[in-house]
Amino acid sequence: MHAIPEGISLEQARELLFRIPISYETTSVPISAACGKILASDYYAPCGLPTFSKSPLDGYAFRSCDSVGASHKHPVALEIIEEIRAGDYPQKALGPFQAAKILTGAPIPVGADAVVRFEDTAFTPDKVEIFRTYLSDTNIIHEGEDMEKGALAASSGTCVTPPTAGLLASLGFSHIEVYQKPSIALISTGNELIEPGNPLGPGKIYNSNLYTIGSYIEAAGAELSYTGMAEDRDDAIASQILGAMKSSQMIVTTGGVSVGDYDRVRTALESFGAEILFWRIALKPGAAILAALFQGRLILGLSGNPGSAATALHLLGVPYIRKLCGRKDILPAPVQALLKEDFNKSSPNRRFLHGKIVYQGGHTYFSRTGHQGNHVISSFVGCDALADIPAGSPKIPAGTMLNTYFI
Repeated sequence: MHAIPEGISLEQARELLFRIPISYETTSVPISAACGKILASDYYAPCGLPTFSKSPLDGYAFRSCDSVGASHKHPVALEIIEEIRAGDYPQKALGPFQAAKILTGAPIPVGADAVVRFEDTAFTPDKVEIFRTYLSDTNIIHEGEDMEKGALAASSGTCVTPPTAGLLASLGFSHIEVYQKPSIALISTGNELIEPGNPLGPGKIYNSNLYTIGSYIEAAGAELSYTGMAEDRDDAIASQILGAMKSSQMIVTTGGVSVGDYDRVRTALESFGAEILFWRIALKPGAAILAALFQGRLILGLSGNPGSAATALHLLGVPYIRKLCGRKDILPAPVQALLKEDFNKSSPNRRFLHGKIVYQGGHTYFSRTGHQGNHVISSFVGCDALADIPAGSPKIPAGTMLNTYFI
C-alpha cells in the first residue's frame, strides 16, 4: 500500500489531477447553438474573407490614373457605364475615363482600383466629376483582407464566442464539432445541513455550498447534477458517490474531509476501493481537500467551510473541469497588480486572498472584498480575482506587487 501524499503544494496537486486520462465525446451542433461550447476541431478558412474585393461605401469605382491632376477648377469627368449593388456582380470592365456607380459591399469591377464617395463628387445619371487626385487602393476592401484562404480561423480547445461564431458563419460553416459538456455530480455531506426554506433548528446550518459550488461548476462549463445530502456515515457517503458514478464523469463533495471523528469522506472512499491521490494541500484557505480516483473518474472532496471550498475549487477543481470540457486554456494567466490596502497578517503558509481588480490612475490594483477566513463566503461577493501570497510572507504593505488570477 503506497503512502498517500499529504500537505502537498498546489502545483503538485494539479499535476496529479492533470495526469488522469480523459476520454472525450464530441457532437456536431448548428452554428446557431455553438456559443459557449468548446471546439473539438481546428477550422481553416476555405476561402478568403471577404471572398471578393468590394467597396466599403456608396460611391463610384474608377481608375485612379484617370484622376491625376483633378481639382475643383479642373474636375475630371467620367462616364458612368454601370450600377453595381450589393449582391450583384459587375458585368463590364472599366476603360479610360469610365466609372461604375457602386453601393456598399458591392464587388469592385475589373479595371477599377479606387472608389470615391458620392458626397465628394458631382454627378448626373450618365456622368460623375471628381475634384482631386486619388491613389490606387483608395476605399478598396481587398479579397482576403480580413482572413486569407487557408488561415486558421478557430482552434480546437477554445470556447466559441459570439465573434468566433460570426467568423465561422462568414466562412460558410453551418455546423461545427464541439466537445460534449461533462456531467459533474455534487454531494453535500453533514448532519448539520438543511435546505434553505426550512426552519433553522438548533445547531443546524443552511446548505449554502450547494448553490455556491454548484454555480461555479456550471460557470466552468459543466452540466451539474445534485444528488442530495449525505449524513456523516461511511455507508451513506459511499452510497451517494457510487450512485452518482453511474451518470457522472466527476464527483464533487463538500464537507467531511478534515481530521474530525465525523469527517468520513476519506474512509467512505477507501471502503469501496477508491485510490486516494492526495489529502490536504499547503494552502490557506483551502487546505482541507481530498482527491481520489475510482473507475477512471475523479472524486474531489472539498471542505464544508464555504470560503475554503470556493478557494480550492477555483484553484484545483475549475482547472480540471476546464480540461474535462476539452479546453486548452485550463490555467489562468497571472496578472500583476498592486495591493491596494495593507494586509496586516503574516502568512506562514501560502495564502490566496479574495478580492477584485481595480484600475485607477493608470495602475492595476488588487483590493480585498472582505474577511478572508475559511468560513467566510461574503468576501466572494464582488470577488473576481485571487491574489497569491507566498509562504513565509510577513505583513504586506499597500503598493506591493502581487500575482493575481481572475476567477
